[in-house]
Amino acid sequence: MSTDDPDGVIAPADHRKVIFKNGTVRVLETTIRVGDITPLHSHLTPTVLQVISEFRFMRRDVHGATMLDARADPGFVTAAGALLGGPSPPRAREHRV
Repeated sequence: MSTDDPDGVIAPADHRKVIFKNGTVRVLETTIRVGDITPLHSHLTPTVLQVISEFRFMRRDVHGATMLDARADPGFVTAAGALLGGPSPPRAREHRV
């Protein structure tokens, strides 16, 4: 990954807003409605995700190939709770039912 990768706030600006930001941390509010697809973006720093409602999604890489399809596993549901992730490569996300 490089600093040229589309930033996770700037690229999908209509899905995210910055709630708080300082030199150490950035807190985002993210809303991805069913059927929405976020533009290609990355997160250059580790990320903590607080999920408010469960969802299923597809994650695609820079070439459009599926990286993860949460719909393919009937047991996979991202339920309410906190998740920790490292820096991520550029990807797009599609919120599915």
